Amino acid sequence: MSEAPSEKGAADTAQAVKSPLQTGTRLTWLGLAAVAMLFAVVAGYYVSHKPVTPDNAWASLRGAVDLLLAGVLVALGGGIGRRLAPAPHVSTAASLCMQAAIGLGWMGLGALLVGALGGASPAVAWAALLLLGAIFGRSALRWCAAWRGRVASVARAGRAAHAAFALAGVALGLALLEAAAPPVHFDALVYHLELPRLFLAQRSFALTADNPFWGLPLMGEALYTWALALGRLQTAAILGWMAAVLALVGVVGLGASWAKPAGWVGMLALIGGVSLSASPGWAYVDWWSALFAVGMLVALDAYRRSPSRSLALLGGLLGGFACGVKYTAWLIVPAGFLAFCVADRSRRGLLNASVFALTAVLVAMPWIIKNTLATRAPLYPYLGATAWMPPERQTALMASVVPPPVWIGLSAPLGATLLGHEQAPGFASDIGPLLLGLLPGLALLPRATRSRLMPAGVYLFAGWGIWALASTQSGLLIQTRLYFVVLPAWALLAGAGFAGLERSRVGNVRLGRLAAAVVFLVVGLLTFQQVRQTVNVRPAPVLLGDESEASYLGRRLGSTYYTQQALAGLPMGSRVLMLWEPRALYCAPRCVADPWIDRWLLERRLLGAPELIRQAWGQEGVTHVLLFETGRAFVERQDPRYTRADWLALDELLHSLRRIEAAGEGYALYELP
Repeated sequence: MSEAPSEKGAADTAQAVKSPLQTGTRLTWLGLAAVAMLFAVVAGYYVSHKPVTPDNAWASLRGAVDLLLAGVLVALGGGIGRRLAPAPHVSTAASLCMQAAIGLGWMGLGALLVGALGGASPAVAWAALLLLGAIFGRSALRWCAAWRGRVASVARAGRAAHAAFALAGVALGLALLEAAAPPVHFDALVYHLELPRLFLAQRSFALTADNPFWGLPLMGEALYTWALALGRLQTAAILGWMAAVLALVGVVGLGASWAKPAGWVGMLALIGGVSLSASPGWAYVDWWSALFAVGMLVALDAYRRSPSRSLALLGGLLGGFACGVKYTAWLIVPAGFLAFCVADRSRRGLLNASVFALTAVLVAMPWIIKNTLATRAPLYPYLGATAWMPPERQTALMASVVPPPVWIGLSAPLGATLLGHEQAPGFASDIGPLLLGLLPGLALLPRATRSRLMPAGVYLFAGWGIWALASTQSGLLIQTRLYFVVLPAWALLAGAGFAGLERSRVGNVRLGRLAAAVVFLVVGLLTFQQVRQTVNVRPAPVLLGDESEASYLGRRLGSTYYTQQALAGLPMGSRVLMLWEPRALYCAPRCVADPWIDRWLLERRLLGAPELIRQAWGQEGVTHVLLFETGRAFVERQDPRYTRADWLALDELLHSLRRIEAAGEGYALYELP
């Protein structure tokens, strides 16, 4: 009887020992079941409540790939530049910009060589990318790693600098949205992206006789061809956006090496106008000339600190790359020559300045050789008559816009600031008030500081002089967008002018605070304008896959896009000649554009009679004529080169053709018999 309690106690003790394990096992299984239930409920919910459709996912993935591919090209450029110029400047940011400019310039020339040999194709583009990755991959990774220090330095900057970088980030972010959407801006549709498309279609950089812009230096277009071969149109546009970001980083770094506020204020000045802040997203090439100009200015400043032949060579290399973007960018050669002379006022300095100029010319020569071999006209299409470019056409182009009054040309910086409006006649760009408005502050800097800025100042004033002289020859040459090669120096000196204001006061009033208030007011208003414009054009739906690219293009381009897409319904082999319509990117390959908007004028001067013109078109394989009636009406009102007889002849020719009711508003489509 006495043993029973003890046996019961032992059993209870054993049960107590086993209970925690058994309880833990039950909790584990219950927990797993609860988590499984959670996953099942969430999965079931999203089966009928899809937050992301396949279209959303596909659009986001393609956008990410565009960014990645463009970033890889830039990183490879930085890796190549790092190998060639390990530490070109005391400012790391300026050095990173310069290195990327060096590498991308060589990559552009390489794309030209490969394209000239018939290698313009996706397969060759990918092979070249992999080859460069194998050779310069490690250097490219180190170039990318160097950016971490720049991010940390931004975090340590003052409140004003933080606000400046935030505003610049908003502006560049909005421009990126535009770049990531299907391209819609005029020059991109005419030649900046149209030529790369043609090059890939014909697998070479061979002459495109229907598009005279082929004769321009095509550094930007060569890089866009590479990007397009790897991805799509948006890949090229994002690469152009990255060129603008690099140029701004270079201005920040170089300006900060002069005076801390000069960097971030120079950056704001360089994007302080409607055209300047929006154009990074347009797939244009203007920012490429600005990028190479920044690289040249970094080399110039390093040369000022420690003159050496190697820095003059680097400056000339970057100057030559800038010449490869636009003919007007060739002003960097004489202006840079004078700047290098001022940076080292000795016989050695004169020799090094000559080395700079000679190097720049030699590096720019491939674009001249291209034209000479294909057309025997080195400066095609503007100088030198050819079978595709008669002298009458060249003369007519230069005379198509009357030069402005001499006083406007000679005061180009003032005129560009006060009279420049985007897409308006004349300067045709809005560069904002900061570039010019901050310059008087330079007078408040110490003499020693002003002497350090003298080379950049000489470069800027020489560029202004060449701009003014060019504008007296043709109204076309007054456009500000042709001279982005001088804007970085202008922005840097504007930033230095702010530094002069910052160190000055009137009584108890610090002029720097007043100037800062004005700067942030200007950039704040500009940001508001850019946000409003982005809201109006609504790129987000197409970027997220909620809107098709066709719908977006129709919304942005209107009847131009819908009319050109309708031409796809024409019989196989149709060839459509467009009159007064230069935009052909979305009409390939069936359309022949009118890039200089002078096709009818040219035909009238060369052939004369409407019947002869119609016969010539038939011999060229033209089956249809698409008349941009809105463009014709504008030219008829504005262009004095045309006579009444020219318009009567056009009407006579059109009456001999059969009109087809397939064109959109503002267009008329005709079929040749």
